[in-house]
Amino acid sequence: MDPTKDLILVKSSFNTNSSELKVNTDSDRFSDNESMKVPSSNIITINQNMTIESLFDENLVDKKLFIELDKIKKSYGEYRQSTDTSRIFSQARKLTNPFENLGFSVFMDRAGVKMANCDAVFDLTDSQTTLRLMRQGGKFIFVTLAEAPGAFVQYIQWRRPTSFGYGMSLATPGEIQWSKKNINMERFSIQNGPDNTGNLYTNTDWLIEDIMEKEGDNVVFVAADGGFDVSKGNKFHLQEHLSNRLIMMEIYGAIGLLRAGGNFCCKVFDTVMPMMRDLIFCCSLLFREVWLFKPISSRPANSERYMICKGFLLKYKIDKLSKDAIDVTDTEVMNIIDKTKIANRIKILTLLKNVNQLYETKDVLQIFDKIPKKFIKWLKQQNNQSFRRQIDVGKKIIEYLSFSEELEPSEKIDVVSYNLSKAFLLWRIPDNKVKDDYFPKARYRGTSHKGSKGRSKGQKGRKKTYRGRRSH
Repeated sequence: MDPTKDLILVKSSFNTNSSELKVNTDSDRFSDNESMKVPSSNIITINQNMTIESLFDENLVDKKLFIELDKIKKSYGEYRQSTDTSRIFSQARKLTNPFENLGFSVFMDRAGVKMANCDAVFDLTDSQTTLRLMRQGGKFIFVTLAEAPGAFVQYIQWRRPTSFGYGMSLATPGEIQWSKKNINMERFSIQNGPDNTGNLYTNTDWLIEDIMEKEGDNVVFVAADGGFDVSKGNKFHLQEHLSNRLIMMEIYGAIGLLRAGGNFCCKVFDTVMPMMRDLIFCCSLLFREVWLFKPISSRPANSERYMICKGFLLKYKIDKLSKDAIDVTDTEVMNIIDKTKIANRIKILTLLKNVNQLYETKDVLQIFDKIPKKFIKWLKQQNNQSFRRQIDVGKKIIEYLSFSEELEPSEKIDVVSYNLSKAFLLWRIPDNKVKDDYFPKARYRGTSHKGSKGRSKGQKGRKKTYRGRRSH
């Protein structure tokens, strides 16, 4: 649970001792990876006779919760069939969210505030900032995947004004494009790949090799925000299934790019199918800590969460994905290699690459045969918690929709009061009323990113790139 929620609750008295953002480390994280190795692969594809309802794993969520939430999600579609009912549904969703009016701070959309929220809790950008000094210089190389128009980029550039980033997101016509007016393009390079599509399914290997050639082993943060628009055609219950392959390639990119100790933040949805179970388990093998985190800046009625992966465990970065690091004979290198983690990384990269190729003709249900019970227990706990939250808010939305139109919104639903301005203080970002000059050149004179090979400044001439949060 996001610790911000308790700290900004409006109370009759204020507890001055409760001022730190701390998550419940005992129950919310998974960090038991010292002895675990990649299990035997057992790739199973989905046949035509399988329904979406039959794909969920009862070991990952209580069946009663799954059935109840599935019913609520399907009922949402009934209110989206016309303009009038869709408007009422949108109003109900907003009024049941006590954090709806958080706004965008100084960023282009809500995603920038979500990243600020996650960063404040988990220190993803390694920025030791304060209320008096909200921004921090120093070298910081990052990559964003499926993230156009780029609110994550905008936030990172605001927090780390001397950073340099790379981004890949679909560049096909008709999709959301990178917002170049809100991104400092002198510190960001748009990557579309050899086929100029920005498609992670076909260009992630190229992206890894290209960035490693330019930056070496210096990427410290990867953020992924891809997804599909499930509001059209009432596909809310299909969201996890539709997103599996995209999330897989975002994970593939992260573990191919990050340096030792690096962090990864990836948007996920419900995680009750074997495929998502296996993908999260892959991350648990290669990161010190894995969290499934629901920031208060994300609407409580939806399944959106962020998988936070802290501390990439490798001590040595191989130069080519095809090279078997276990066969390295240099004694100096071998002294700093964690053989198990290197073996895990090579196996996982190879496995995910093969599964991506299989996706060209079939949908994949699972990739591993057996997963440790302690991981299953942790994931089920996280899923039950997420489902209960969605059900509680979903019932309020349905209840709101059943009330008489004559009632005022405030009479229809009781919402807990929170001090939203205090959230901005805790996250160390400007409030909505503050006008901010994002990139004053004089202030950061002499801090331009130099020394990388083959980079074009500003990415002039590149077109048709877009954000991956709505569709991919």
